[in-house]
Amino acid sequence: MMGRWWHKFFRVLQRQAALYINLGLWRQVWRQSQRQGGGMAAAAIALLWLVSLLIISFLVLQLPSSTLARLPAAIPDLARHLATSLGVPQPSSSVVGIPWPWRVVLICGAGLWGVAGTAQLTQTLAGIYQARGQSQRTWPTQLWPWAVTALLLLQAPLLASWLRASSPSQLSLWAQAMGLLRWLAATGLITLTLAVINRFSAKPWIRGCPLWPGVGLTLGLGLVVWTLGDWLLAWIWGHGLAYGMLLVLGLVMIRLVLLVWLVLWGAQFNLGLLLYTTRVRGQTGPPHLRQPPSFDSFKINR
Repeated sequence: MMGRWWHKFFRVLQRQAALYINLGLWRQVWRQSQRQGGGMAAAAIALLWLVSLLIISFLVLQLPSSTLARLPAAIPDLARHLATSLGVPQPSSSVVGIPWPWRVVLICGAGLWGVAGTAQLTQTLAGIYQARGQSQRTWPTQLWPWAVTALLLLQAPLLASWLRASSPSQLSLWAQAMGLLRWLAATGLITLTLAVINRFSAKPWIRGCPLWPGVGLTLGLGLVVWTLGDWLLAWIWGHGLAYGMLLVLGLVMIRLVLLVWLVLWGAQFNLGLLLYTTRVRGQTGPPHLRQPPSFDSFKINR
């Protein structure tokens, strides 16, 4: 029984690996991405999100220590990690509080910047999937960027607490096993979030369009980009390079742009896989993805 299950599992892995090394599929995806672009959209989304995260981090670090103690530990830890990665000095214990009117203005500004970036992301995904329902302004479509932004903000402290790194030599075997389980749970949560954003940003969903191949591509390459970015940040601060803060800020921006671009590229991969499979099977594809007939074919038919 177990041998049959492992055989099916390796068959699925072999089939998925064959998709990612198919040169004809990658040519289809490249042509599709050249027609629709996405680099400028990824840069705009990353800039809006980075400004929103910096404002939120600033507000959290300016809270009194008594207020920080009542918050979940992951929230101030995440704010300190963002500030430390950018080389921003930590505020002293006698921090000056911000007046409430300015707090409200900064909170509203951070929310609007974050929602604007998420709205750009969902609209770009809908454009990639060529969803016709996005032209109809309904309450669900207008509230969807707000829901996605709230989902990401709620998940960030949870993921930070799960992925909190510790020295493996100082951990017992049980602690290392629990750390591995937390890492797997965080990876599963990120995968589910990517799938939800892709699936519900395009309404109606294209019949027969795959979802998980693009999500897997985004997740795999995203982990590589994130790990490489952490290594480069540690290398810059370890060597004390000149203009280190500017280099770190540029590196953080580039990493965020690449992560957003990988989300868009995953959607391009899903659509390219649909068009490639329909072309190989000799079908015409979904109705709204078919190319209109040319004028020469009209003359020939006439």
